[in-house]
Order: sequence, then structure tokens, then C-alpha cells
Amino acid sequence: MSDFDLDALLDREPEHPSELALDEWIAGVLGAARAAEVEAHCAGCAQCQAYVTEARRGLAAVPGLNADAMFARILAGAEAAKPAP
Repeated sequence: MSDFDLDALLDREPEHPSELALDEWIAGVLGAARAAEVEAHCAGCAQCQAYVTEARRGLAAVPGLNADAMFARILAGAEAAKPAP
């Protein structure tokens, strides 16, 4: 059983990166400055470390998953779904 506590993650303080930011960091698609911020935060935050560990474990558990391609498709879909200005 994992030490990951979803309730604790959902109750986290606003100074934590969002789940989206953590997921983008895991995928390697954050800009350099934001990636450095998220990495520095995760280095000292047990809650965010647990989220990242669990997310990486989940990605590794899917045989043949190309996580980079999956995240690229998700981000492209999100960008396409944005309303026109």
C-alpha cells in the first residue's frame, strides 16, 4: 500500500503548485523558469513529492505507454479547445 494521501493533497495550501503544474513538470513540458520553481518546491514538500512519486509509478505501470506523446496530445487538445479571443 502506498503512503500517498489524496485527501492531504486536495487540502494543500495555495502555495503548492497545481496538479496540472505537477503533471506538466513530470511530462517535461513546463518552461524552464516554472520547472525550476516546481522542482525546488517538490524538493522540500512531502505532499507534492508523494503526488509526483505516485504519478510516475502510475505511468510506469502501463506497458508501452509513451507518456511524452500522451501529454503532447492532451496539451494540444487543451490548446485547441480554448475559445477564440
